[in-house]
Amino acid sequence: MPIYVTPTALIAGNRRLPYARGRGGFSVQKREGDRCTPCGCFPLREVWYRPDRITRPRTALPCRKIHRRDGWCDDPDHPAYNRHIEFPFAGSAEHLWRADPLYDLLIVLGYNDAPPLPGRGSAIFLHVARTGFTPTEGCIALRRGDLLWLLSRCGPASEIAIRSRAGTLTGAVRDPDSALVGRALFPLRAAKRGATRAPFKPGRKIGKGRQIDPRYHRP
Repeated sequence: MPIYVTPTALIAGNRRLPYARGRGGFSVQKREGDRCTPCGCFPLREVWYRPDRITRPRTALPCRKIHRRDGWCDDPDHPAYNRHIEFPFAGSAEHLWRADPLYDLLIVLGYNDAPPLPGRGSAIFLHVARTGFTPTEGCIALRRGDLLWLLSRCGPASEIAIRSRAGTLTGAVRDPDSALVGRALFPLRAAKRGATRAPFKPGRKIGKGRQIDPRYHRP
């Protein structure tokens, strides 16, 4: 099931779900600490959940239990940047075991992880929203019930397309200094008509005569 994040809703199947995004808005050139949500098309890697607060969610995605020592490195100078770690830890890292319910259930997005590029952003998750959908530090946040519903329909091939503007987007979201941050966003209107994403071909034209540079394409 395709998942789209637009400025007004997260769209999955026939549902439009309210969500919270990063305090800094959307960005195609995300940097560590900018509080922005990255734009692009990203795979859903795995699910983490608190076994003391929630039962194992029903999903075809890989699932892992969160324990007290679990964390996620957000230190651009550390070799474990944007990777799972365990405390005690010498560098800077975020705790996954929290007092609040935000990380009771989370999905790790495949952003800046193949391989992680220092300073390009870390710990981009789909997680539980605060009351009132107050902004996040860069993640996408949903109501717990909506997140559970979404997970029940996701599998290893699932992806999320995060769009900064309404309407159809074409072209690659590319960072000239590194690898492709997110693949070209699949037009929402075409998806609603039942169209399928065309296979990638090096040099394929997109938009008004522009081309995808094969050097920046990540399958």
